Order: sequence, then C-alpha cells, then structure tokens
Amino acid sequence: MLLCVYSVFFKEKKMKLLSLSIENFKNIKVANLDLNKKVILIQGENGQGKSSIIDAIKYILTDELDDKISEYVRWGCKKFNINCVFEHKGITYDLSIEGDKGSKKVLKISNDENEYYNSEATNKLAEIIDFTLAGYSAISEQGKTTQLLFQKPSERLRTLKKILKVDDLQVVVEKIKEDIKTKKTEIDILNTEINTLKGISYDKMEEFELPDIEKIKSEFDVIEKEKKEYEDKEKGNSLEIEKLKNKISEIKLSYEKEKSNELSSLKEQIVKLTSVKDLNEKLISNKKVIEDRISSQTVTKSNLEVQVIDLKNSRVDEIIPSASKEQVVELSDEIKKLTFEISSLDKEIKSLKDRKCPYNFNCEKLKDVSVETYEKEKEDKQKEVIRLQGILEVKSKQWVDYEKAVKVNKELESTLSLMIKDIETLDKSIFELNETHSNIVIQTEDFDKTITDLKYQIVTIEDTYSQKIESEISDVKKEIDNRSVRSEFSKKSEYESLKNQIIIYDTKVKELERIKTHNAELETKQNLNNRYIRTKENTVDAIRNRLVVLDKTKDVIDKDFSSYIISKGAEVIKTKMNNFFQRAYGRYFITFEQDKSSIDFYYSDGENKLTSTLLASGHEKSVLAMANRLALCSLHDLGILICDEIDNMASDDMSVKLYNTLLNEEHINQFIVISHCELTKEMLSLRNDCSTFIINSGEVSN
Repeated sequence: MLLCVYSVFFKEKKMKLLSLSIENFKNIKVANLDLNKKVILIQGENGQGKSSIIDAIKYILTDELDDKISEYVRWGCKKFNINCVFEHKGITYDLSIEGDKGSKKVLKISNDENEYYNSEATNKLAEIIDFTLAGYSAISEQGKTTQLLFQKPSERLRTLKKILKVDDLQVVVEKIKEDIKTKKTEIDILNTEINTLKGISYDKMEEFELPDIEKIKSEFDVIEKEKKEYEDKEKGNSLEIEKLKNKISEIKLSYEKEKSNELSSLKEQIVKLTSVKDLNEKLISNKKVIEDRISSQTVTKSNLEVQVIDLKNSRVDEIIPSASKEQVVELSDEIKKLTFEISSLDKEIKSLKDRKCPYNFNCEKLKDVSVETYEKEKEDKQKEVIRLQGILEVKSKQWVDYEKAVKVNKELESTLSLMIKDIETLDKSIFELNETHSNIVIQTEDFDKTITDLKYQIVTIEDTYSQKIESEISDVKKEIDNRSVRSEFSKKSEYESLKNQIIIYDTKVKELERIKTHNAELETKQNLNNRYIRTKENTVDAIRNRLVVLDKTKDVIDKDFSSYIISKGAEVIKTKMNNFFQRAYGRYFITFEQDKSSIDFYYSDGENKLTSTLLASGHEKSVLAMANRLALCSLHDLGILICDEIDNMASDDMSVKLYNTLLNEEHINQFIVISHCELTKEMLSLRNDCSTFIINSGEVSN
C-alpha cells in the first residue's frame, strides 16, 4: 500500500473500544469491562490475569495469539469466549470469538443487516484494522517493548517494508507486466484481424442491357384479345351445356317423386311385416327359454324336497345329562380341596419324620403324634380323589355330548328353514313362468313369402320408371354431346411463345435488380470494412501509446519508487519520534541511515557521535520504543495504544512524565494501561476520563 494511504487525518473519528467481555480465557474466569473512557487502568497482583486481558485485546486487534488456541482455554473448561463492542468512524461493531480446538468468529455491524462468520468475519475485520500495523504500533506488551526499533538493520528494513506495504508495489509491477503482455497480445490479435479484413475481396456481378419488349407486348395484346373472344364463346357454350344437364336433372327428379310415392306404401308394408316377423321369432325364443326355466326349477325343487327329508332323518337324539352343571362344578371344587389337603399332609408327614413342627415352632404335641395316622388319612383322601375324578369324567362327557347334539340339531334346523324357503320361492317362480308361457301367442303366417312378393313389385316399378326416364332424356344427351365437341384456339402456339418471351423479360428485369442490389450491398460492406480497418488501426495505435506509458510506469515503480516510499516512511517515523522523544525525554534527537539492504536508526545529543538505537538501555530504551510505536500509530486510524509495563525501568517522576506526554498525543483516543508505578496509577485514576479495573483470581471489579 502506498504511503499516501497512511496519511494522517486527525479529525476523522478513530477506533474506540466500548465494552469487553471475557470468559474462561487463560486464567480469567469472567471479566466484563466498560471501556467507554479515554484511559483504561488495569490493576492487580502478578498472576491474577492482567496480561490475559491484554492478550484478549491483542487477539482482537491483530487476529493472532502467541500459542495454539487450545492453550488459551482456562484449565478445566472446554472453550473460551471473547465479546467486544467497538466503534470505528461512527459505525458500531459487535465481535464475538469462541475458541476451543479452533476459532469461531461472528462479526455483527449495527447499521448493517449482514452478519459475518469465521473467515468472512476475519476479512471484514481486516478492512477495519490493519492487523500487521496494529501489532507493531498499538500493542506494547511487557518484555516486548523493543519489537521494531531494536531489530537488526536488515531485519528492520524488511519489517518496515511489511508495515508500509512496499511489497504490494511489486504486485503492482507484476500486474503492469501482465497488462503489457495482454496489450501486446491484443495488438497481435488486432493486426491479424486487420490483415484478414484487408484480405477480403468484393467481386461485383456484371450488369447487362435489357431487350426491347414493346413490340412483343403489342403483338401479345392483339392475340390475347382474340383469345378472350374465343374463351367468351366457349363460356357461352358451356352455359348451354349446363342448362341441358339441369333439364335432365329436372326430368329425373320429376319421375323420382312419382316413383317414390308409388313405392312408399310397398316399403311401409315390408317394414311392418319385418317388424312383426322379428317379434314373432322373439316370442318363440322367449317361450322356449321359459319352458327350459320351468323344467330346470322343477328339477331343483324335487332335489330340495329330497334333501329336506334326508335332513329331517339325520337329527341327533339329545340325551339330557344325569347331573346339572352346578353339580359338576361342585364335584371339581371338591377334588381341588382334597388335592390341597393331600399336599398339606405331605408337608406335615415330612416334618414329623424330621421331628420338626410343621408350623415352624416348638410343639410338645409332636411327642405323642403317630406318622402312620397321617399317612392313613392321606391314603383315604387319595382314594376319594380317584373315585370323584371318575365320576367327574363321566358327568363332563355327558355334558359335552349333549351340547354337541344341541349344536348339530340347531344347525340342521337352520339349514331346513332355508331349504323350505327356497322350495316356496321355486313354487312361486314356476307358477309365474307357467302363466307367462300360457299368455304368449305365436302367429303362423308365412312372412318371408309375403315380403318377397312385395320386393318383386318394387323392382318391377323401378325398372318401369328407369325406361321412362331414359326415353325422355336421350335427345337432350345427344345435344349435350354435340355441344361438347370443341376446337382449340387457332393461335395458341403463337400466344404461348409471346407469353414466354414476356415472362423471360420479366425474369431478366428481376435478375438485373438483384445484381444491382447485390453490388450496392457489396459497396456498403466494403465501405464498412474499411471503417473497421481504420477503427482497429486506431485501437492499435492507442494500445501502443498505452504500452509506452505502462513501460515507463513499470520502470519508475520497479527501480525508484520502493526506495522513495521507504525513505519517506522512515522520515515520517523519525519526525514523529523526535516530536515525542523530545517532550518525554528531552535530551536527544533521532535520525536514520538507509541503503538497499538495511535501515538503521540513531540518537545523539547534537555534539557527540551518532549512537545506534540498538545500544540504548534502561528507561531511555523504553521511551525510544514508545516513540517508535507512536510514530507508527500515526500511519493509520486505529487510535488505540496498549501500554503494558512500559515504565518498568523508569523512576516515579519519569513514569508520570512519560504518561503525561502520552496522554497529550492527539491521534490516540484510548489508552489501556498496566503500570508498576503507584504514583502513575494514582495520577491516572484521578482523571475524569479514566476507568480503573482491579483483577483478582481471574475476576474483575471496578
């Protein structure tokens, strides 16, 4: 990026952090900071989390951490969360970062409905913050305050090129080279097109003279008039023939009417007789069908009657059981009761044999009890169970047979009822069919002979009328034949010859017009082609002029401009550093020397020789580093400066002086401060534009 991009416009509204929320980041449990002040003072004992807050802000401003993301998750937690609301050029942004094994980002803009995620959020954030420049300028971490100024000269030159985006100039040069190559290719293509256009030939067709057609047209008009008279005469003859044909049609129509009247009654008789004949044949067919149905239903009825007799004979005798169902149930319960008592006796007998009370407590009565008595009682009960089971089996079988017989007879009764209904239905149907059969009356007349006689009469009448018509129209047909004999137009061949000559002339006229049109179009195309050639030649000239400019621009940027940018950038840095260093330290001035491979910064009191900044030490070195960071801050519009123990080598007075000087820098609108100096902390905390946060055991309080 060119140096002019980094021109300072102090009146523009710079970036400002408004709030910061941190959870489970390094040793921070929960931290909620309202940052809407110019000075943010962070206090706390060592190891409590001050540097963790600085690392979180650094992550926001540079998109970088010094270690793996997982190393920043608080011990015992799965992930950390950072949320920052900041303002830049009047627009409010809300940035959320979630970290575990990877990083998830969400960037939300207040006046924009869009939200950006992950890489898109990083790209959008890079449009707002120059991550590289922010790292070298805005963030002064404890132990890293000498990051740029005290590098080796060659390394410092590379860093300065990176900050000033000088390497981007090489990209521009490569782009110009690519443009030059493209333009040369365009010239080659255009020259090829010009040569192609110049090679196009425009061959015009030869135009010819038309013959004199007036004499031919005059002769044609005379013969055409004679032809029209001939055709009018033929037309009159055709009209007479048409009249004679109409006369024939009238004669035929007259006789046809008479014949139709005479035949209509005969045809009506045939239609009526045919209808009666068809009806009679249908009655005969229906009568046969009815006879077949009567016979079939009679057979079916007889079969059903036989089946009814067979079913009545197949009824099963229903023998009523000797015991009721309740008695059977009582007998079953008695068997169950005896079975349970036998089981209890088995248990008592076993206990008596083991000399134990069957009821599980000491019993003196066992001494006089005989096991045989129990076994005899058990045997009697078993015999009673066997006797009762035999009776139960007989009684249960009687009930099964009885219920089966009742079920079979019930099904037989149902079937008999249905069959009797079917017999009754068949009786009724047979009666109705017999009545219908007796009502059908069939005629015995010979319809075919009568119809044949009538048809013969019709044929005789039609022959008679055909003879009458032919006799009456024969003379008219002869006259039509005579008029139909025609002679051709006598000058037909001469007429056709003259007509063809006129057609050929008209064709030649059209061909000549086509040739003239074709030649005119070729003329237009040739003129247009010449204009294309001139336009492309002008384009080639313009591209060649552009190539000259591009070549000169490439040479200037490639050879001179990079050095110019570095020199001017270093000059701006030197001026800004001197401005701050003189106010904050007041003893030296700063200068630099540059060659192709390195750049070195020096400081001097004006009398002694120049001393490289690499040899600076103590508080002097810290102030030089801060002067360098402030100078770099002036190259962009971030407006934020993180000061982490920048006064660790200074006395109380020098620390206070350093911060008073810093707070007067117009292009910094927000300071985030960690200081070891109690006097400095007291001085800062008393300011109205200062917010103080105390961190203890990973938690923050005001």
